Order: sequence, then structure tokens, then C-alpha cells
Amino acid sequence: DERERGKMQSCARVKEGTRVIPLTRELADLLHDDAQQALRGDGTCTLDNMTVSCFAAEHCVQGNHAGEGILRSLLHDGYSFVCIDDTHTPPKFVGCVKASLCPRYIADKFPCHQRPDGLVLFSLCVDDRYRRQRVGARLIERVLEVGRRARIPVFLLVARGCGATGECMLAFQARVPRLRETYTRLGWQEQCECDEYILFKHPGHTPRPPVPTSAG
Repeated sequence: DERERGKMQSCARVKEGTRVIPLTRELADLLHDDAQQALRGDGTCTLDNMTVSCFAAEHCVQGNHAGEGILRSLLHDGYSFVCIDDTHTPPKFVGCVKASLCPRYIADKFPCHQRPDGLVLFSLCVDDRYRRQRVGARLIERVLEVGRRARIPVFLLVARGCGATGECMLAFQARVPRLRETYTRLGWQEQCECDEYILFKHPGHTPRPPVPTSAG
């Protein structure tokens, strides 16, 4: 009907007007309010808010509700990208992702032979209003491009909600199986898990070239 056609046209306009670009401090400041809403929602630990927002559940478990904006914190090291909607002025936040070499405190959580030796994808978020439009796939692809250029593997972590109770636990119980199924369907290979994370590896990386050794 006409309503459905209008919805489809609206989705088409959104897709045409979105682009993935490197995150800068200027963009982080410009998109701050919009991004905070997508990343943490209204700041509460209700099940509804943790379901709609990207990281409210993690911050509720950690008791971390203040401090620097999440988007600006992605600039500290590694590679960070943001998806914006240029059909609005100023542009709207659509999603973000960050990748960096695996921090030691995370690597040490896994068995030595299964530690992520490469880029680890963190903080993948897509605003609830833009989901199911392959925004997440486009953000992930930018990280995979970095891995291909550097010729190193790419990993990602799914938080299991270690220590979660009450509605936080319910949020993770709903999210973890869904993400596990999604990443497996997209070709990511589950490597191992610890109390806090499930570790996946992307199969399409190019191995590092061998290091030349001096003869005799």
C-alpha cells in the first residue's frame, strides 16, 4: 500500500545519503549528542533502553555512566570510522566502529595459543533507526580493508555480560545468541571463549609475509 511504498522510499533515501568515513575529532564533537543517544540511549538500565541502544547494557554492568563521550574515546588509538546520514543538516550519526591491535588486558583473558594476534574490532554500533540496511556490514568492511592492507588477521569480540544481573542479564541473554548466529552466518569463525568474551576471527585475511632470514 501507499504507506509501505513510502517506507521503502524512505529507506532508499537513507541508503543513498549515508557514507562511511574516518572519524575525526570535529565529527565526534558534531555528532556527540546523536551518537550518545544511539550508544547509551537515555542512560537508564531498563531492558527497553538496553535493547534499543548499543552499549547501555555494558555500561550498566560496569557501572560506568559518565565520563568522556564514547565517540570521542574511539579516537585514542587504532582506526575508527563513522557512518553519517548526509540527507540531514547537520549530518546525523548512523553508526561507528573501531579497530586496534588487541590490548594486553584482553589478550591475557584467552589461552596463549588462541590469543587474537591482529586487529580487533570494537565498538560496532548502528543506530536503531538505521538497522537492517547493511550499515554494520559497511563499517566492518572498512576494518577488513585495513587488515588486508596491513596483511594481518581481523578479530571481533562479543561481550557475554559477565557479572550481569537482573535486566542486564536478560539483555545479554537475548543479544549474545543473536550476535553469535549473525557473525557465524556472515562467515566469521568462532575461535574460543572466556568468561567475558566470545572471540571470532574473519577468514578472509591475507597472512603476513615471511620474515627474511640471513643465510648461514
